[in-house]
Amino acid sequence: MDATCEPQSYVFKYILQSTTTNDTEMSLYTLFKKSSTLATITLAIVFGHLAACSGSDSDKTETEALRDTIVSLRQRGKNMRNQSRFDEALRLHSEGLNLAKAIGDTAEWIQALNNIGTDYRRMGIYDVAQEYHYNAYRMCEESTDTAYVMRKNRVVSLNGLGNIYLSIRSYERADSAFRLALAGEHALGSNTGQAINYANLGAIYNARGDDEKALQYYRKSMELNRADSNDLGIALCHTYFGNIYEKHRRYDKALHEYSEAYRIMEASKDN
Repeated sequence: MDATCEPQSYVFKYILQSTTTNDTEMSLYTLFKKSSTLATITLAIVFGHLAACSGSDSDKTETEALRDTIVSLRQRGKNMRNQSRFDEALRLHSEGLNLAKAIGDTAEWIQALNNIGTDYRRMGIYDVAQEYHYNAYRMCEESTDTAYVMRKNRVVSLNGLGNIYLSIRSYERADSAFRLALAGEHALGSNTGQAINYANLGAIYNARGDDEKALQYYRKSMELNRADSNDLGIALCHTYFGNIYEKHRRYDKALHEYSEAYRIMEASKDN
């Protein structure tokens, strides 16, 4: 057999990273049984090598097939998380993490770490979530890659850490993380990203009881969400306003804000 037709090591690396048993035969059986992803990957590699034997670039074909699988896992995991199916989200994101490690794709590796961190945070398991987000942030800091995706990964890591600190009422650490994330989003030119972090800073002031300061940050968030025509962000800001007005028993204004939020979300469902 020509050397270009010999099996590559990616799938083997994935198998080794996905199992704790030394019985390779049983490992393969177990993984194929529980992971449709592995079956998909193997088929992709088989077809990739068939193409390679016909004269194609085998490494490129195989790596591109695996990257497509990683992207699919990432999106499917997010969909599961949005449906509160956290176990499924974790399984998919963990498979994506193992694949990203196997092919040495640092950007996807970090995205997987952040997604797993978010999965655990949504489940309320903050110590584990913090570990994943911190590892993602550390990898970003150690990388010399200045591409948009890597810079965005760093911001997402900081935002994840900030949300954890906010949830456990570590407000100073949350404030620091969100301000770093805000600066990162500003450098990236992302209105929606900045809006998210202004709202997060507003949430800190709201939690501390400084409602006037909270309103200032929520208004800045609203301004940026409107600049991006971000209906979800706009609706959320109306909800934040309503919450503060309700606290101060300004029920007419609170009702107006809640009604606006409801109207926007209902309209977005029809689109």
